[in-house]
Amino acid sequence: MIKKICNLFFLLVIVLGIKIANGQLTHIQYPEPPGIPAGGSNLFKNDLQIDNSDNKWVAFAKFGLCIYDGTSWIQFNTSNSTIPSDSIIAIAFDGMGNAWLGTKAGAVYKAGTNFTLYDSGNSGLPSNVVSAVYCEPNITWFGTQNGLTSFDGTNWTTYSTTNSGIANDSITCIQRDANGKLWVGTRNGLSQYFNNIWTNFTTSNSILDRFVIDIETDNQNRLWISSGHKTSTQPYAINVSGIYILSNSVISNFKSTYLQDYSPIIFYGNNHFGKDSAGSIYIYLNCISYGILRVNDSSIDQMLCVPYGGNILQFDQQNKLWSISTNSIYSLDFSNYFTPLNAPNIKNHRALNINDVNAGINVAGDMHWNGINTPRYEVPKNSGKNSVFASALWIGGLDASGQLHTAAQTYRQTGQDFWAGPIGNISIPFDSNSCRQFDKIWKIDKWKIEEFKNAYSAGNVSNGSYSIPEEITSWPAIGNGIVNNKLAPFIDFNNDGLYNPINGDYPEIKGDQLLYFIFNDSLAPHGETGGQKLGIEVHGSAYAYNCSNIVDSNIVLNRTTLYHYTIINRSLKDYHDVYTGIWNDVDLGLATDDYVGCDTTRQTAFVYNGDNDDETQSGYGLNPPMQNVKILRGTLADAGDGIDNNLDGTIDEIGERTAMNHFMYYNNVQWSPIGNPLSSIAYYRYLQSVWIDGQHLTYGNDGRDSLATETNFMFSGVPYDVNVWNEFNAGNPPEDRRFIMSSGPVSLNVGDTLTFDIAYVFSWDSLSPNGLTTSIARNQADLDKVQYWFDTNTFPSCDVYSVSLPERSQPENITLFPNPSLQNVKVISGDKQLIDHDYFIFNLQGAEVAKGRLNSGGIDLSKLSSQPYFLRIELPSGPITQKLIKM
Repeated sequence: MIKKICNLFFLLVIVLGIKIANGQLTHIQYPEPPGIPAGGSNLFKNDLQIDNSDNKWVAFAKFGLCIYDGTSWIQFNTSNSTIPSDSIIAIAFDGMGNAWLGTKAGAVYKAGTNFTLYDSGNSGLPSNVVSAVYCEPNITWFGTQNGLTSFDGTNWTTYSTTNSGIANDSITCIQRDANGKLWVGTRNGLSQYFNNIWTNFTTSNSILDRFVIDIETDNQNRLWISSGHKTSTQPYAINVSGIYILSNSVISNFKSTYLQDYSPIIFYGNNHFGKDSAGSIYIYLNCISYGILRVNDSSIDQMLCVPYGGNILQFDQQNKLWSISTNSIYSLDFSNYFTPLNAPNIKNHRALNINDVNAGINVAGDMHWNGINTPRYEVPKNSGKNSVFASALWIGGLDASGQLHTAAQTYRQTGQDFWAGPIGNISIPFDSNSCRQFDKIWKIDKWKIEEFKNAYSAGNVSNGSYSIPEEITSWPAIGNGIVNNKLAPFIDFNNDGLYNPINGDYPEIKGDQLLYFIFNDSLAPHGETGGQKLGIEVHGSAYAYNCSNIVDSNIVLNRTTLYHYTIINRSLKDYHDVYTGIWNDVDLGLATDDYVGCDTTRQTAFVYNGDNDDETQSGYGLNPPMQNVKILRGTLADAGDGIDNNLDGTIDEIGERTAMNHFMYYNNVQWSPIGNPLSSIAYYRYLQSVWIDGQHLTYGNDGRDSLATETNFMFSGVPYDVNVWNEFNAGNPPEDRRFIMSSGPVSLNVGDTLTFDIAYVFSWDSLSPNGLTTSIARNQADLDKVQYWFDTNTFPSCDVYSVSLPERSQPENITLFPNPSLQNVKVISGDKQLIDHDYFIFNLQGAEVAKGRLNSGGIDLSKLSSQPYFLRIELPSGPITQKLIKM
């Protein structure tokens, strides 16, 4: 799609500008060493190590060893030294600061200017190809193609598949952990050597890929593993890579366990870890272009997206990170680094995914995409098909002097109008520091709230046996952190007016899952619209209900997501003629064959397919669905304004609210009166059903006939009806559509608040061709149900959260890993996996849904739906029950 490609370019420029401008990241580029061709040689760099004098040692696969001393390069190869091969694979330093080099022709010990060769002819090395070196105080380990070899200065000892339990003879990496266990990566799994016993983790008994690329221990003594497998025939190419964590003898997939909310991350092949002086782990990844992820204790931050980088990371003596790129090495100083506001990361981009929709939500004004280049409104969940590419809040109004103020988001191409964080009700000044503390989304499942309430009632909160989830403890309510007045809603259990979970307080949420976030339009100039600031603070929440066994006629519940916005005027200006709207880039499966329209009686805008077949792999196929955006409850209208705000035919009702008062669409073209908005007034005009050139929308054809009747609703006729105004009858070819639906005008005076509620409703009659009596009838019925459930607060959530199987204390120290889990979960007692015990799985209503016998492969969860369960394990000492979550 053209829009997506262009967006990448603009976003890359913006993100880099922010990160370079903050002055906390330093990129130092150096030329390639002498004699080495520039460009592309990154493919032939095997290792980077830094000695105690901060010299950078680079191992090239074809050009020998190169050392950079901060000023110049020194190159050692077969033509100017006694190095036996120009193919250097690994580098390690011993306790005296001397270097061991692993080459394709043996191991080389470099002490000062002297090189000493050890090969299969003059030492105990079983192979001349030395692929890994690891130095300990009294012993050096060598990985070869014929086994693992140790050298204590006199004696050589080799461990191979013929004389030991090692997984494979081709060694890739070596590491010792804090417990004294030696870890050995091979081309066919991971081996642990401890107390003369070998323990192997391979594809037959774990989730690891075959080829272990790198291993590293962190400050929690967890073992990080990079492993992959080949998808090409190149000798050393590892094209698919995964990152794994080994803890308590169980290996979990890092991405699926810890990053399930954040889709943009892709790990490159041949990925090596960096570790700083604090023991935090750094991982090279793909976000916009390249990126680095830091894991600090249990906190995970996406640190940086940069246009340069390499998959080998090392820290120097000043704790600066160094890496190898295509034609340089570079350093990044993370000592005072903070993640730029709104830059998509795993804290401020979360997924609303409790039901059959996987909806990405960003912290600041936009949603339903990953903030980079990918749609994230997948429905049905796990189908790989999206019905929306991106959505965002728009608002505009006039001050007392008639000056226009606007705030809006689309693709962040020229900047942003919204930033994370509140303007008021905090104990520190409103600035980038205060906003940074709110650059996150709080995600709460209803079952966690119920679990907390049960634990508090049982006394497990006060005695410390229950660990309160971080989302509950950090909930941004009054008295918690820097919050000194009302922000996030909560249940004040002890009625003291302050939020404190220790006293039984907990978040007040809607639905079976809720995401809560706060943003403003006042931190910086508006880069998206270029308009003047309004000075607004927005409290947003996205929530959904789930009913696993709901009847088909009500299946729309599981395919609906709901949103509530509270907009507060924190400025010193009164505003009039204020319009609030939701902008959408709707891509219903295949993006280029869509029609849009609106239903004024149901306050709904929608997208549908141009024919009865949504083609290509991204499409929905035959009998495609409709995606609706519905206003459930508009903003409070001005009293006595003489306007029928809710479109019911009556003017100036008491408590009257706005409806969908305007609906417009536009095309993805530049410098056109019906194209992309490029100025503040253009955004505001679209909110008012006015084209960019100032011409009001008119009824019929393309909406631009100046002699026709003015209207506020584009394509307001029912789809597939040949007698009304819809896209087909207007002669429009199906295309990639954007639309804006809005409410207003209203006033927003100093300190006043506007609230409104919307729903995204996905409706699908997949068994019948689209038409008035099939898809349209189904769509209208679905919309009416959602409105009724909202008005009466009777959403049919069938997941009952009464815990009939309470957990008890675990003297056997039983843990489930990983938990939550996508596929398999293992039961761990101490440092051993439990097997040969019966287990039973119950849903939250107490019904048994699975049972079996524990084995080394763990419990298979693939047939269970995504929700919490209770797992009961029958032990000789009695049954034990623990909470289990299937992702």
